Amino acid sequence: MSWLRFFEKERKDNEINPAAKALPKKALAIIAYDNLDYFSQVLHSVLEQTIDGKAFDAYYDLWIFQDALQVRHEEHRERYEAIKGLAQEAAGADRFIRQDRNLGTALHFAQIEQTLFDSLNHPFAILLEHDLTLGKGYLQTMERLYERFKDDERIACFSCHSDSYQLSNVEQTEKCYQYRTMGHDWGAGVFKRAWQARLPAMQAYYRLLEQQSFEDRNHLLIHDWMESMGFVKGPTSQDFIKACIDSALGHLGLAPFVNLGTYIGQTGMHWNAELYTQAGYDHTVLFEGEYEQAPALDQSTFENLLRTRQAIFIANPQLCDTKAFAQKLLEGQLDITATHSFANLLSPKASAEDVIAVYKCFLGRFPESRAVIEARVGTDMSRLFHDFLLSNECLTRQEYWPVILQAAKTVLEKRQGNTPPADTPPAQDQDSNIS
Repeated sequence: MSWLRFFEKERKDNEINPAAKALPKKALAIIAYDNLDYFSQVLHSVLEQTIDGKAFDAYYDLWIFQDALQVRHEEHRERYEAIKGLAQEAAGADRFIRQDRNLGTALHFAQIEQTLFDSLNHPFAILLEHDLTLGKGYLQTMERLYERFKDDERIACFSCHSDSYQLSNVEQTEKCYQYRTMGHDWGAGVFKRAWQARLPAMQAYYRLLEQQSFEDRNHLLIHDWMESMGFVKGPTSQDFIKACIDSALGHLGLAPFVNLGTYIGQTGMHWNAELYTQAGYDHTVLFEGEYEQAPALDQSTFENLLRTRQAIFIANPQLCDTKAFAQKLLEGQLDITATHSFANLLSPKASAEDVIAVYKCFLGRFPESRAVIEARVGTDMSRLFHDFLLSNECLTRQEYWPVILQAAKTVLEKRQGNTPPADTPPAQDQDSNIS
């Protein structure tokens, strides 16, 4: 099922009371998965927030979204279900939405944004992943920024988790009312208008994710698409793509110099304790003062900040034509055209080039005929790997034995006491020859 067809089904399955479309409040969405400790800390930090002396929910509707649990994380089922209990207690059962199948980070964000901005018509939403805790005054400061920029179409989004997180309170206080470009979009608030402007390009990006899990997304194909859009060929994550689109449109993501958020994600898909420490997150400094007002953003400062963002996200920032890019989105010619040179990037199945590469890698030779290549084109890559690795021809290559033994030892150590996962392929004849 394509992402677009699946998403239409999701919208019907998660139908919201039509009366909710008239809700005047902004939205705050916590995005959870299976880390109960992180989620508990983030939820607690949200529930403690006040704005102008009132509980935060006088201004924001709290929503909690949870992606479906992957088979490979089934051992986390107990804490996954515990998150649901906490979420429903805090937000109410009607404001907790769990997916029927795992979407992965990018498509889960897509579904959340569609729900908040389209189904619920919220004008603004803070998207809070489960590994950023809010310091005292986070939402108070976000409210000041919202009031300043709610009618300023130059601004797409903003966050109070600033790149100033390692600056002392003295330094943060000195530059309190200055702006800087937004770094990571953790804890960022997004205007509905920005979501609408991004959507045509984001849908083209989502179509590149249809055939595999998000973790296994085709980076090479996405890079080719990014190049065709005029973006820097950097990370292929949804947040980086959004920043590219905003920059190409001439829309700014900004932050105040004060930092009011703490990233706690020492362990996760992209982080470990060493990287966390190297980035200085273990010494995060939270602003202790009060952010009394968000100053106006003059055009000169805006242009300087925008140029800084474009230098990061646009391949040729000096040639960036924001009007031409906006017109490109309107015309809708946003999908990359498959040519022979990279047709292999469009499918997770084995191509002729893949088959040749497997022969060279595992057997140390070229295929003996076109017929043996053509017979394996279209095979699942996991099956190709399995068949060649366990072939008699591969296993008799003594130069491979040390690495095969080391791999087997590592797997056994990692799986001590565990049963094989449900999707382990069936054993095949290990004495078979490849032909």
